[in-house]
Amino acid sequence: MADQTGRAPDGSMTLPGPVAWALTVAATNDVTPRMRRIELGSPALAAFHYLPGQDVALAFSKDDGTTVRRRYTIRRFDRNRAALTIDVVLHGDGPGMRWAQAARSGVSIDAIGPRGKITLVNEADWHLFAGDATAVPGALAMMETLPQGVPAHAFLLVDGPEERQPFTGEASHRTIAWRYETSQM
Repeated sequence: MADQTGRAPDGSMTLPGPVAWALTVAATNDVTPRMRRIELGSPALAAFHYLPGQDVALAFSKDDGTTVRRRYTIRRFDRNRAALTIDVVLHGDGPGMRWAQAARSGVSIDAIGPRGKITLVNEADWHLFAGDATAVPGALAMMETLPQGVPAHAFLLVDGPEERQPFTGEASHRTIAWRYETSQM
């Protein structure tokens, strides 16, 4: 187990532990018909320690007064603006999806993060990503931050062509094979 400095008892480096943050919605937009992008900010995020692939756990109040947490991969983090961006797949009727649909600028939410151990292996000669729509934010975040010249390939399953997202990283060594669900639920 690591302490808050990121050191394990044997002195080796690990990821730092998650921290609680009070965040405010700065902006929202629909990236695709079923993917809502939400930018969250706080001046305290200047001290946020993030690696591409990590997530934040957001706290939602349920109708019975209890709190439930949902994890969202960080799509982008901008230390200069003290803002992080998450993409939320709009499916089902859970508290996270309802919050994402209703989120507007100025709304506050509590978060814990960064969390997660799915991060890039910097020494790898190449990278492979695969997943459904919920994996798209993490896969793109990691692919876009790879060093120039490092090959990466992704196989991403989404509902249809309208769910494809633009890739803003180096395209010469990166490929994305978008696959589509054969049946709609």
